[in-house]
This record gives sequence, C-alpha cells and structure tokens, in this order.
Amino acid sequence: MDKKTPRILLIEPLDHIEIVARWSRYFSEEQGAEVSVALNTYHLPWAQKNLPNFECHGLAEIPRLLPEVDLTILVTIGNDPSRWWPLLAGHNYWVVGHNLSLWLGGPLYDYQPKNLARYLRDRWRRSKLLKLLEGAKHLLVPTDSMRYYLCKRKPGWPVITFPFAFPREDINGKDNKASENLIRLFIPGRVDDRFRDYNPIVEALQPLPTHRPMIELVLAGQVATPRIVDQFSALGPSVQLIYQPKGLDDRTFHEYLTRCDFVIAPLRPSVRSGAYREYIGYTKISGSIFDAVAADKVLLLPAWHPMEWRKQKGYRNGTDLLEVISKSNTE
Repeated sequence: MDKKTPRILLIEPLDHIEIVARWSRYFSEEQGAEVSVALNTYHLPWAQKNLPNFECHGLAEIPRLLPEVDLTILVTIGNDPSRWWPLLAGHNYWVVGHNLSLWLGGPLYDYQPKNLARYLRDRWRRSKLLKLLEGAKHLLVPTDSMRYYLCKRKPGWPVITFPFAFPREDINGKDNKASENLIRLFIPGRVDDRFRDYNPIVEALQPLPTHRPMIELVLAGQVATPRIVDQFSALGPSVQLIYQPKGLDDRTFHEYLTRCDFVIAPLRPSVRSGAYREYIGYTKISGSIFDAVAADKVLLLPAWHPMEWRKQKGYRNGTDLLEVISKSNTE
C-alpha cells in the first residue's frame, strides 16, 4: 500500500517570507511533503516568482485550505492572535515563536506612560494568544537556547527546536577563501542602530599604517540610520561600501551573500519589541544568523550570543573582529 504524501500549509501573515521559502523547500525536498503557502496578497507576486513549484494563496483562502491539509504551520502570529484561534481550533497546527517576552508577558522595556499603554494593549492580546498556544501540537523555536529559555519558564509546553534555515549546496556549494587583496564582508538586515551595534565594525576597519587587503562591505538592508552609512563612508578608499537606501533587491542580495567571506551580525543584547524587552538569542533571534546558515558561510557574532553554529566565530570588540578578519587571508 502506497504511503500517503503529507500535505502541509505554511501561513505567513507578515513579512517572514524567507522562512516560508526555506521551509517549503525543506519539507518538499527532505520530507517528501506536498507544500502550499498562504501569504498576504502583496507577497503573492514574489511567491509566484520564487516558489514556482508550490501552491501560493492569499490569506482569505485559508478556511478552504485547512480541511485539505494534514499539518498547518503558523510561521508568524502577527498583530492579532485572536484571528487564528477560532480558525485553527480542531486542526493539527504548530506555532512558531519569534518574541518570547511577548508570549510570557514580560519583562517590560521601560515604565514610560506610552509603554504602559502598549502593555495594557498586549495584555488583552496575550489572553487570546495563550488559547492559540495551548491548542498547538508543537511550539517551534529556531535555537536550543530559546527552547531552553521557554521550557524553563513554561515546563510542559510542547517546545521543539526547528531552525529557520538549513545549509543548501545550491546556494553556496563551497567555501570562498578570502584573497590576499580583497575580503568581502556582508551584513544582512535593516541598518538600524537601535537593534545593532556597528561600533566594533567601524573600529575594526579603521585605516591602518600597514598594508591590509581591500574590504568590500555590503550593507544589505534598508537604511534606517543614515549616520551608520556616513561612518562607513568615512573609512577611506580601503573600504568599498555597497548599499541601497531601500535595501538590496533579492537577486543582488543573494549574489553578494553567495560570494562573501564573512556574514556579520552586529547584534545588541536586548531590544524593544512592543512593550517588552526581548533578549537576543534567548527570547528572540535575528534572521541575519540564518542567512549565514543557509549560505553555509562563516558567521561573525558578538561573543555573548548563545548561538552554536559550526562556522561561527565570536568577537568582543573591534580588535577581536579585526584579528578574525585579518587571519582569513592567511589560513
């Protein structure tokens, strides 16, 4: 008797379409599943172009699709969890965790009146959220450190680690050794100093009296803090800066990612998410990390980050970072 092909529906109401793309391929190619996706209508042209082998639908079609699938994965809950519980109740569904402080109700980022108003709004939302989480067969988080944090706070919750990306041979296939004359650095994500600390990179790339290879520095995301671009531009002719104010398009993004020597994720230890403080690596993860994983690239992370990736190197300051980069063309 032939084994039934499992049918999986991935729902993404916001903008984590890169996760949808990676998981669609993973479940199809590695697990032999038949995958369909439901997205906001403004992402459908992208999906039809980049996911030609999968059924792509708008969110309005979810009620029709649910009875036809064996498993539904809610990739992002979005701003209104109350919409999902009545829709998914009675179905086999998993929920993905992005902001665990929101799930757990704290800690607050600060106690300013504006933030307290956000907190009161989120309290109402969380009552709906808990119903959704309690009905899920599994709660997915992308790293073991997030799983450990959530299981410690909520013993008994069905939490499993499921990465946002897996290394893919067709993206990179082989390591690029940095040349003696050029080292390529790639920084994914929005250029925003509220969430990222670029100071160690600026420090590491300061002009040196001795010879150093040219640096190609790619800022891949939308520029929210122009001052950061100005700082890198002032480093002189030894640093070739590449960026677009609105961020690189998909094709250019992947071209530079594929050929880079290092992916740098210059993260801050904690950031604001709504009313709450999210602790990077424990209650929240950066997608920049999984850009490196997907392309099988060396990942440069602040040393405090708990991520464990076989091509990961930590740095504490600009001196550390310079040492790692400088060694790359001598190894």
